[in-house]
Amino acid sequence: MLGALGEELHKSPKLLGQLKRGLNPLSRFDFGRLESLRYARKWQAK
Repeated sequence: MLGALGEELHKSPKLLGQLKRGLNPLSRFDFGRLESLRYARKWQAK
């Protein structure tokens, strides 16, 4: 969720890249109400 929110707020690509590399590519996350964020799927939302 933090990554999707960071993208919505136009945070540093370098910072977001570090965060993205820390995610297991096979994991999926339940974002709840935040699943409607524009970048939720990119950040492994279910």
